[in-house]
Amino acid sequence: MSLQLQSYRSQSSLGSPPSHNLRIGYCPGDVTFKVNQLSSFYRTVPNELSEINAISLLLKQFAFKWVGIIVSDDETGYRASEDFKKSIKSTGGCVAFLEVISVKNEEHKVYSSAEYKIMSTIWHSTAKVIVIFMNVKSISRFYHEFYAHKLPKKLWITSSFFVTLKVIELRSIMCTFNGTISVGYHQEEIPEFNKFLYEVKPSNYPDDRVFEDIWALIFICFLNNSSYKERPFFHRCTGNESLSDTSIFTYGTLDSRVPYQIYTAVYALTHALNDMFLHKNTSDFIKFKNTFHPWQLNEFVRKVHFPSPSGDEMYFDSNRDPPARLDILKTYYFDSDIPGNVKNVKIKIGSFDQTAPVGEQLQINNITDLWGPFFSQEPTSVCSNSCTPGYRKSKRKGKPECCYDCVLCSAGEISNITDAVNCLKCPEDQWSNEEGNSCILKDIEFLSFMEPLGYIITFFAFLLSLITAVLLVIFIKYRNTPIVKANNRQISCILLVSITICFLCPLLFIGRPTHISCMLRQSVFGIAFTVAVSSVLAKTITVVIAFKATKPNSKLKRWLGNRLSNRIVLICSLGETVICASWVIYFPPFPESDTQSEYGKIILLCNEGSVSMFFCVVGYMGILALLSFLIAFIAKDFPDRFNEAKNITFSMLLFCSVWISFIPAYLSTKGRKTVAVEIFAILVSGSGLLGCIFLPKCYIIFTKRDLVDLLDEGVESGFIDLTTFAYLVPDFPKIPAFHHFPKVHKSLSEVKGRPIGSPMAKSKQFPTGNLFQGTQCCLVQVVIQNMSLK
Repeated sequence: MSLQLQSYRSQSSLGSPPSHNLRIGYCPGDVTFKVNQLSSFYRTVPNELSEINAISLLLKQFAFKWVGIIVSDDETGYRASEDFKKSIKSTGGCVAFLEVISVKNEEHKVYSSAEYKIMSTIWHSTAKVIVIFMNVKSISRFYHEFYAHKLPKKLWITSSFFVTLKVIELRSIMCTFNGTISVGYHQEEIPEFNKFLYEVKPSNYPDDRVFEDIWALIFICFLNNSSYKERPFFHRCTGNESLSDTSIFTYGTLDSRVPYQIYTAVYALTHALNDMFLHKNTSDFIKFKNTFHPWQLNEFVRKVHFPSPSGDEMYFDSNRDPPARLDILKTYYFDSDIPGNVKNVKIKIGSFDQTAPVGEQLQINNITDLWGPFFSQEPTSVCSNSCTPGYRKSKRKGKPECCYDCVLCSAGEISNITDAVNCLKCPEDQWSNEEGNSCILKDIEFLSFMEPLGYIITFFAFLLSLITAVLLVIFIKYRNTPIVKANNRQISCILLVSITICFLCPLLFIGRPTHISCMLRQSVFGIAFTVAVSSVLAKTITVVIAFKATKPNSKLKRWLGNRLSNRIVLICSLGETVICASWVIYFPPFPESDTQSEYGKIILLCNEGSVSMFFCVVGYMGILALLSFLIAFIAKDFPDRFNEAKNITFSMLLFCSVWISFIPAYLSTKGRKTVAVEIFAILVSGSGLLGCIFLPKCYIIFTKRDLVDLLDEGVESGFIDLTTFAYLVPDFPKIPAFHHFPKVHKSLSEVKGRPIGSPMAKSKQFPTGNLFQGTQCCLVQVVIQNMSLK
């Protein structure tokens, strides 16, 4: 509807008149005219775009991101749906469904498959917020779609058409739409309007047929000779009826939105006429009236500007629309006093003013029952629940962006906001907490003296070092005995000292890594073990030479003694020292932090600087051990009772097995485990050397004391009892040294098996000086080994 002033073709001082009427629309949904094509069409109600903006802000403020849309099948509906989808998307929301209600063929009331589809969609949708966009022409279809259905509890948000609905008499619709939030056109109090309605009487308008019809419909009565006289249930009006007793004043809520728009339209024309009169600059109103043409008013309506009763400014913009001011309304339905009737109350819960600054356009009142009657608190309308901090969104395939799964952030990543798209990686020195919503400092770990593994390693390192030191003291104490002399006491002491250092090396691997400890630990370990292995090599070579040098005129005799052994130890150790020195100088190890090996931990360890140099150190040591093993293996077929070479063979076999197994274990472990593997290899290989080589000697020294003392006495005096010697060496025919001394051999044969101290044994003695001068090493070793088997 609109106020219309007819324009006629005539000439005036303002130019040629347009060929159409000046109109000011005052009702919602008036899209009869193409506004952009008519320069003389105005309206006092905002256009549909302002409703879209208002509802979009509502959805944004209440975080409704999963919304269903129902629109009418016309230009207004499609335009609204497209703009509304864009608005929802701009706020991070998604459209759960879009359904169109046909406004064509309204005479067909058959419940079609399309209508069934709409109802089914509403029932099965998880969206708890549904927006309905329709114009006033679609109201009858709205009734037809919903009149027979009691739908699930939803929060309905509607455009302004819902505000213009009369009382909904169907209880099913009342239950469905109870609590609906609507966008309605702005309403202000019209001065004296309520008083006018209270006092209006039929006698005031005796000849107004329209007034009689309105009065008859409101009070179900007829006046005078009205056409309603013949209708059933109509009685004669008393004339005392008052509008204050009708539903329009129920609970004091008079809906005067349409009257207010008419009021605004009339005032706009009034101000335009006044401006036009002033523009004519004449005081002759009669002349002005006679020369007035309605089309001339268009220019002044376009420029009109006046305050509303509340003080808001009223004007028309470039599209000839008023400022977009809307009311946010909530509609409640309830039973009236008249049985079967349903009443409604519209409560203003907020407002929308598009002329206000951004962020202040939508205002929602702080009322208690904002979401009733179906919801006790703000309903959550989402396709997927929000991902809490510690999770990220993972979009579901084939679904809108609002439908996603919440995936826990990976270890070392966090999300500290709700609905995070991606997880953030923590800094190198930090780690994600259990909830995955914040980064915390990683635990710093290294092989410490104060942890169980550190206790165990320290205990065994000191224990084995103490045992080795005790053995060293024993060998020093018995350094002048044949058993110690026969074992090359100088090399034995060097070997024991180097093994002691090897056992103490693990202490350099324990504790917080420093530059000094990182540079020393591998070098000390490598040199100490090289000295130990080279000492074993020297002992092995000495044993072999001793057996080979017993032949007459053998050139190997000049290599007997300590000189060869010392040179072997010195040269082999010097090679390892050169390698370690080059390593420390050119590729020095240094402390570093390992942040990748274990989750949530920073492992402090030593970077070896060059892995190649480390394996050069281990490889050099392995070559010496392998060489010792091969030489000892060759000597294993010496006399059965002489098993020194067998002991060395077994010790080197154990040593090589440990370090060969160490290589894959070292390469496959990380962090503290690498250090533990190396310490284990050091302790086990060192224990193998100590146990296989020195423990049998100690067993002889402490369990065969009488025989050791007797042999020691005979050797020191230069004579030895043949019976005693034969007792100690029952397998003398197998010893190569005796075959080169036939007299001694014959003499020994005569008394073989005789008891110690027999007359023959006492009468036959021989000087031992010449014998031990060439065969001391092998002979005494044979005696010692035979003693261990008695």
